[in-house]
Amino acid sequence: MQILRESEQTTVIVPVATNPWAAGVAGNADALRVHQRLTRNGLVLVRTEQHGAQYHHVYVPHVAVPLRPGDQRQGQLVYHLDQIPVTGLTPGASRHLVVTFSHIGAPSELMAADYQQRMGISPFSRLQTWLVKNTLVLRLLDTNLTAGSFFRNTAGAPTFEADVAAVIARVRATYQIARTQTLLYGASKGATAAMYHGLKLGYRFIANDPIVDLTQYAYRPLLLALDDQIALDMVPKLNDLARATPYQGTVIANHHTPESWPGIARLKHLLLHDLNDATLAYHPQVTVAATPVVLGLMNTMLVDLVRR
Repeated sequence: MQILRESEQTTVIVPVATNPWAAGVAGNADALRVHQRLTRNGLVLVRTEQHGAQYHHVYVPHVAVPLRPGDQRQGQLVYHLDQIPVTGLTPGASRHLVVTFSHIGAPSELMAADYQQRMGISPFSRLQTWLVKNTLVLRLLDTNLTAGSFFRNTAGAPTFEADVAAVIARVRATYQIARTQTLLYGASKGATAAMYHGLKLGYRFIANDPIVDLTQYAYRPLLLALDDQIALDMVPKLNDLARATPYQGTVIANHHTPESWPGIARLKHLLLHDLNDATLAYHPQVTVAATPVVLGLMNTMLVDLVRR
């Protein structure tokens, strides 16, 4: 294994294996230790390149993470404001903001070498077309650690939570959107983040089957470098926040789903919508099946917020 440093870029070179990420980093003890050290120090594995019989794992600081068209950066956070519809915003009408928090995809995507595939899955690509008029959609991307830090601060990204708050506040100020007309949403990891920041910052939220306790989570070993960076059991903190804030949100879950339900069942002071569907035994099935409930709640809550 070799480690090359040039300007802001750090490259870890390992022998070619069947899967560049799984075998080249997660399956290589020395490379894994280097990966954990780099990510904990604020670097992001952004891509893997094959050069002959070697794989080059390329790391850069948060501020140098490559952006897709339309992406912007707030400190250590990458975000995207969906294009305003061609019909524009109605002058004088109330405006709404839906903030989405990215989630992790299938287990295979946890091992993706490209950071956008590993961290950048944003819910509902056409969300704006399904919401009440004059609604903007702000998408936040969790680029921290290996597959995200649940949008929490870490040693290598100490301003992550402040960056979330700042970008939401700036979009609200730019488009004159009231706090009461702002709604946070996420699924899985993103649901936990929507709940955490909603309770912390005083925004309404919808949390679609959040993973709130990682201590028993089957895929935790794939969330490399996470264990000593955030609390793996987030239920006590969420309950403290929910007890202290007057704002409410809705948690969507399914008590037949063992991946997520035990932690959710320990949440207090929140509204819970139980799908109660015995055919949904797998966490990703729940987040997809909840789509009609999510969209119905979003539009109801946005209209309700206007009426207040």
